Amino acid sequence: MKKLLALLLVTVTLFSVVGCRKTKSDPDDAPDAYEEQVKLHITDEDYKIATVISGKTLNIDESYSFKRLWSDAEYRSANPEAASVDKNGNITAKNPGTAMVVAKSAAEERTSAIIIVVLPEGSNVNANAAGPQIHEVNTAYMIQPTIQAESFQSSDEKVVQADHNGLLKFLSAGYATVTVTGNGVTEIYSYIVYDRTVTK
Repeated sequence: MKKLLALLLVTVTLFSVVGCRKTKSDPDDAPDAYEEQVKLHITDEDYKIATVISGKTLNIDESYSFKRLWSDAEYRSANPEAASVDKNGNITAKNPGTAMVVAKSAAEERTSAIIIVVLPEGSNVNANAAGPQIHEVNTAYMIQPTIQAESFQSSDEKVVQADHNGLLKFLSAGYATVTVTGNGVTEIYSYIVYDRTVTK
């Protein structure tokens, strides 16, 4: 996963540099030079520059401290109703659900993100929000649970769609978890989906 994320970051940086060097207004460029450039686009900047992404499960009212990587870090939660975060990076689980909590450094131009899964009361979770894995839009993946799975449930079917066999389809950029249940035990897997659009 780390290798894939690193490769993605390098690719984004490379194409960003290329994009800065050539524009439509450059007089030395051929008329169609700009259109022929390959452009890489990820729809959410949090996915584009994230350096550390992990998964964590919490019970309601449980807290977790986001590792402070930078002195100017600012924190936000994409779903504060499920998990809120204060200015010091302290995350508090509020209601069952999934939230992506992000730390950003303007000075370093970097982002760190963690996917928080807040469990319903009485949940019996075997895996600690395993992952996340990173996949591209319009690809598919067969989930590999460690339990005898009876059901697969996506937290956001607009992002990740799961069928009854565990085949996942990644439909749009974003983040989601897939909850696998079997024999009274639950495993939770986190996924980040990016949208790479290549044009010429």
